[in-house]
Amino acid sequence: MMELFREDGCLTQYALDALVQGLPLDELSRLEIAEHLSFCDACVDRYSQALENCLLLAPEQPVVPSVMQRLRQRAIKVFFNKYTTVVAAASFAIVFWHIGVFNIDMSGESKVLHTMNQTLEQVNLRERANELADQITESVDAFLEHITFERSNS
Repeated sequence: MMELFREDGCLTQYALDALVQGLPLDELSRLEIAEHLSFCDACVDRYSQALENCLLLAPEQPVVPSVMQRLRQRAIKVFFNKYTTVVAAASFAIVFWHIGVFNIDMSGESKVLHTMNQTLEQVNLRERANELADQITESVDAFLEHITFERSNS
């Protein structure tokens, strides 16, 4: 078997030809050559020059239409995702404007928020009134439990 490395440590012409022409090499030899190519720029340059004369293989089916279709689909997704949030935000702004959230009176408070605060205060008053009525009912029931009515025969 021919030597793969020269005395200076670089690849021999046989090693480069074996890679380019696909000559049989054992696994250890392939790993040693790959490791050497990972750090030796001179051998990488010689290897790339040897590959320049090789015939390039063409794919069985052209890849341009499928790649272009995937790029179009990705562009549509990006466009849709980008502008969906803009449309949603604009829709919320229009709805809030229409219901009056942005109508501000002289005191600096929104009329809608002021109305909502009044409604919440009314709800709180109702809850307090219901609690008071429940407490009165419980007190009257407790009082009536202690009173007994007896009938006399005379």
